[in-house]
Amino acid sequence: MKITPGQKLKKTLVFVFTPVLLLSAILFLMDLFADLPKESILSRQSELKYQQLVLLDYKLDSLSSILAQEIFLNDNSFRAILQMDSLANSIREAGTGGSELNIQFQNLNNPVLLLKLAKKLNKIDLQLQIQEESHHEISVAADTWKKKINSVPLIFPISKNDLIFISSEFGGRLDPFCKEFTNHTGCDYVAATGTKVYATGNGIVTFLNYSRKGYGNEVIIDHSFGFSTRYAHLHKILVESGDSVNRGQVIGLVGNTGRSTGPHLHYEVRFEGQPLNPFFYYSDEISGDEYEMMVRKNNSTK
Repeated sequence: MKITPGQKLKKTLVFVFTPVLLLSAILFLMDLFADLPKESILSRQSELKYQQLVLLDYKLDSLSSILAQEIFLNDNSFRAILQMDSLANSIREAGTGGSELNIQFQNLNNPVLLLKLAKKLNKIDLQLQIQEESHHEISVAADTWKKKINSVPLIFPISKNDLIFISSEFGGRLDPFCKEFTNHTGCDYVAATGTKVYATGNGIVTFLNYSRKGYGNEVIIDHSFGFSTRYAHLHKILVESGDSVNRGQVIGLVGNTGRSTGPHLHYEVRFEGQPLNPFFYYSDEISGDEYEMMVRKNNSTK
């Protein structure tokens, strides 16, 4: 059979373009089906990220719960112990606006969840800043209280082992010299001449007097916080004016100087200049062994 020119052209076109069409079809199908795994991966990644955001949301709620039920409660407990005002819940809530956050997340995937997380993170950050400031205030107050506790006169001015008896307590008494009823502004501790006299709290020696009348040889210590103590009728003074002394440090020796009927220590506690009963400030919690240990410690380098 003779092939016409038209048939010949048709065969030629088929021969030439068939491989091209097949190749194009293969490439098209490869491109089409190659995208499916990529989309699947992206979809799984998106879902994973979403689940991570949900987990983060849960963890932030847990952290907020710990802050409210433990950290903040403990913080207010410490403030109460130190006689500080508690921080109100309205302050700890650290409320803020959210218009800027709305704008930042409105064009992103999961904008509602992202905005929710951002607000929680921002709130926790502010709460931690408030807590840090509160912690600093507590630290300062605790240091002040520590100084106050160490300064307030809380021990006997002489060892109980050296004490013979208390000849006069605080308050009204019959004056041994004028035989009239007078107000006694301290306590008199009878002990042998030369018995060690101890500072009853940390402070600064502000007054020394070597008079042979009245209180005789006396020492006054300013303990700050409104407290001061007087140690009178001393046989010898062992400190100088301006000295810094610690509780339990030897400051003098029991004597019989001034207006005195025998060896003893006249001891006074004053608050803002007003005399107080020293027995109100003796600590019953310190044992004899602890007393002696404190005395040895505060006199070992003197």
